Amino acid sequence: LAILLLPVTVWILGRELPPQPATQSPTHRDDFFANLGVEPIEKKPAPDFLLKDIDGNAVRLHDFKGKVVLLNFWATWCPSCRFEMPSMEAVHKDLNSQGLAVLAVALRDSTDDVRSFYNEHSLSFPALLDHDSEASEVYQIWSLPTSFVINKHGYVVGKVIGYRDWNSNQSKDFFLHLLKDST
Repeated sequence: LAILLLPVTVWILGRELPPQPATQSPTHRDDFFANLGVEPIEKKPAPDFLLKDIDGNAVRLHDFKGKVVLLNFWATWCPSCRFEMPSMEAVHKDLNSQGLAVLAVALRDSTDDVRSFYNEHSLSFPALLDHDSEASEVYQIWSLPTSFVINKHGYVVGKVIGYRDWNSNQSKDFFLHLLKDST
């Protein structure tokens, strides 16, 4: 009988509790990371790499020092990756001028497939080609999409495995916090 009354008791007590205060926007680094499901990484230098973009230009990660970098590993055949790209484009458009760089590293995709995907989805952030898995091995990628957040000083500070809505208000607040961070 007690087991049957337990749900009713919980419901009654729940109705009697005072209302919870509205959640405030995060003010501490760990709050930003937790709210977005970003695995914090104790600051470590971001491993550099040199890859070609879809136009054949050489791009080195260290060239982006001074910017916050969203480094995303993806593939054209990955459904979650495809779903995530529009939100990356939107946050890129909103925060690029403030110092956010979005880099998408395509794993083992052909240049033509990546170019076609970019044209189809009107993406404007750089697409880098990792034909030989050079960068993905350095970053130990085993699942797609996987993203890394690199601060302005060139340190990896967070990792995300799986899809995220990078254009959400929480994501934008997260990036703005990193863009203002002087440490």
